[in-house]
Amino acid sequence: MVDGLIDDPRACAFDPATDLPVCAEGADSTDCFTPAQIDALGKIYGDVVSGGEAIFPGLPLGAEVLVDSPRGRFSGWRGWVVSERGPTAAVRFAETFLRYMAFPRPAPDYDWTLFDFDADPHRMDGIRSILDATDPDLAAFKARGGKILM
Repeated sequence: MVDGLIDDPRACAFDPATDLPVCAEGADSTDCFTPAQIDALGKIYGDVVSGGEAIFPGLPLGAEVLVDSPRGRFSGWRGWVVSERGPTAAVRFAETFLRYMAFPRPAPDYDWTLFDFDADPHRMDGIRSILDATDPDLAAFKARGGKILM
């Protein structure tokens, strides 16, 4: 960081609980964050933990900033983390994934809010064996004449 800009947001040690201004008790302002807002940001940026071990990373720093587009200024969180029109895309994806793909049999009535990160991840071993990129060896793919466009 020679020019004052962060080259790699992953190298930024940011903690909402210690790095953001906290509103006085009972106050809410655009100049500070309420304890509930700080707690929510900690969950958004924090890793998903199971059994004391991180099993999925939190959102990266920097995606929340406002960017200019032909339709106005928008945050990278718009639609995914926050939504003015009902459930976010992340919630809709999680809900349908858990109901129809995650487990061996579809469960259309499954309440995704009851997912237990300590007890339930093993129930997804079947789909994880298909979706998780755990083996970088593409030799068999190449041997069959496979080609990748990136």
